[in-house]
Amino acid sequence: LTNIGNDKGLPDNYIYAITKDVNEKVWIGTDNGIAIYKSDDFSKPVKLLSQASGMPDNIARTIFQDKKNAMWVGFQDNGACYIDLSNYKVTVPEVFKKWKYGQVNDLIAYNNDVWIATEERGLVNCNIKNINQTKCYESVNNDDLNSVEKLCYDNEGNIWLASNLGLIRTHGNWLSFLRKIDGTTITNVHSILCDNLNHIWFTPDMQLVEYNPNADSANSYAKYYVTPKDKHINIVTMREDKYGYIWLGTLGSGILRFDPVTHKKQHITGNADIDNASVLAIEIVNDTLWVATYGGVMRCALDADYNMRD
Repeated sequence: LTNIGNDKGLPDNYIYAITKDVNEKVWIGTDNGIAIYKSDDFSKPVKLLSQASGMPDNIARTIFQDKKNAMWVGFQDNGACYIDLSNYKVTVPEVFKKWKYGQVNDLIAYNNDVWIATEERGLVNCNIKNINQTKCYESVNNDDLNSVEKLCYDNEGNIWLASNLGLIRTHGNWLSFLRKIDGTTITNVHSILCDNLNHIWFTPDMQLVEYNPNADSANSYAKYYVTPKDKHINIVTMREDKYGYIWLGTLGSGILRFDPVTHKKQHITGNADIDNASVLAIEIVNDTLWVATYGGVMRCALDADYNMRD
């Protein structure tokens, strides 16, 4: 386990996002800009980006790589921009130059559309070629859609939202949402993931839920309690590795690894820095785990046999 902080060139120890690019460089979004590291050399960043580089804000809350290999960044106050991987040139599309929708929690860029999860204004859809096509979804079936925490997209082109109202799906012109599982109302979904089987994983308060869109309605959902019910520990980030394990980041209880095949969980322990950490983001590069916390980044080299299901 290696800690990466100010001593290794990180511009701030308060971390929101970690994302690898197509070149397997690791982008780290902080309270004071972005640091980019080689995945095999974390002694110092290869590039630092901030408002001095042309970004509209220094507080980088989310980072997303689109299919054109541009890196999109969502900010605390000033919308979003994208960055060319070949030369790190920053571009702020016109639609974001007068941003009025507040904090960006997550975003997905596809073709000319950018879907943005906001803290107080629900879901915003921007067209970077036409600023007059911006849509703001602030309600679903007369219920206020305030905070959207995370976004993901599935193999069929649907955008999925983790929100205060529960799990929501959109294909562009409509929103549909799940409010109950087995008669229990679902609210306050903190994180969401589409795995390699096109199953949707999401985390309502203190739970992990798997949705299989190909199963019959009676068997399409499975609930797992991977944290103690009496501890009120929420799962706020997820990442799937190449073996199909789901890595879970919690607030106050570090990292768990969940096996969708055996349904077994493993709490990653043995180091004081990570045992009870609040984990805001996880990225996996080769067999190395990059973990964002309130106190910097932790880089964890995984053993060669960590994939064994025993």
